[in-house]
Amino acid sequence: MRHRKNHLKNRHIFFFSFLLFCGVAFPQAAIEVGRIDLTRNVIGPEFHPYRLVKIPNGLIFLDTQNRRIGSWASDTLLIKGGFGVGESGLFDPVDMVSHQLDVYVLDRTENRISRFDAQLNFIQSIPIAEDDGGLFPTSMGIDSRGWLYFYSPETHEIYRSNSNASQLNTFLDLNTFPTAEDCMASMRFGLKDQFALLYNCINEVHLFSRSGKLERRFKVTIEEPFLILPFHKSWIVLNERGDIQFIGETPFTLDINKPIMDAIMDGRFLNVLTDKELIIFDINVPQ
Repeated sequence: MRHRKNHLKNRHIFFFSFLLFCGVAFPQAAIEVGRIDLTRNVIGPEFHPYRLVKIPNGLIFLDTQNRRIGSWASDTLLIKGGFGVGESGLFDPVDMVSHQLDVYVLDRTENRISRFDAQLNFIQSIPIAEDDGGLFPTSMGIDSRGWLYFYSPETHEIYRSNSNASQLNTFLDLNTFPTAEDCMASMRFGLKDQFALLYNCINEVHLFSRSGKLERRFKVTIEEPFLILPFHKSWIVLNERGDIQFIGETPFTLDINKPIMDAIMDGRFLNVLTDKELIIFDINVPQ
């Protein structure tokens, strides 16, 4: 019976994909294609992931509470980091991004970014403090060139560091945008390095060009949005309950039954991290 259900689902996916190829338009939707129990070989007494990023050979998880990162590939978990373990230690990790074979972890209290390779070998520590004190950043992004961006609620500015960490400049002063409330919840880079900021207190998405010019604003209708992700030429906004909205379209709800902790795009697949599972949705399948 299970084989028959999977066969029917695959036939539906093929059918709707064929219609899309022929130019027939449908509303966006999501079909669950995988559900992985992370309690079997990832979650344990000393490791519980709250963030994730994609690398070519697997996934990297970040445990912000236990201050550790874990590389998960071929059902094997390698854990590094922790408090008080030298240069590779993590004191107050709050965010993480990846670029090609490198992983970057943002440490808020230490005002630094720790760089690791795909095997979690420590490469370098990138200081991000200003001369007049710490910036205490809370979120980070990375563009196609490998340039790092991070947001400081202390100054309400977004800073940029070049790929070799030799230069730090203000990229966006959000104080200059009258409607930009101090509630920036998520930032991501998309196609051609278009830059998106999600404001959860006013339910708006602001889109910027690669140079930092404000291009468009969009209203979001789902309640309490917390994450924005790029999807081809568009953007996806989610809240922790699993409500999802493509920019300019009608929201719908993912079947997850647990609060979302983090999510990433992997091609046409949405990978959703909950407290115990990794759930994979095909979001290129119409209703």
